[in-house]
Amino acid sequence: MTVTKSIRLEPEEVKQVQAVVGLMPGASEAAALKHLLFLGLGVHKRDLAVLLYTRDGLSTGEIAERLDMSRLDVLQTLAERHVKVFDPPADLFEEALRGTDLPGAWTEPSPRAPGP
Repeated sequence: MTVTKSIRLEPEEVKQVQAVVGLMPGASEAAALKHLLFLGLGVHKRDLAVLLYTRDGLSTGEIAERLDMSRLDVLQTLAERHVKVFDPPADLFEEALRGTDLPGAWTEPSPRAPGP
């Protein structure tokens, strides 16, 4: 199913869109806007990933699931933003440990803080 969305732009915003779309030869305005929308969503999701990790203490797996990102993309985003990842082995293997009967296999996540 395809859904159509519409937005209202101020004249200055239209000029900005036209300037960028004009630099994308061969793309229709709709295709260019869709491309730019998903680029912006990607940036926003990476910003949210950092916030969810540093402020809310979510694991990289939880963040990946919530934001529909791969765990690798979450870890790469945190590394690019110089965010320290605590207990990486536990974090990377938490999914494998879920459901095991091993004593102490599951521990609470460590507090997280942004890097220097």
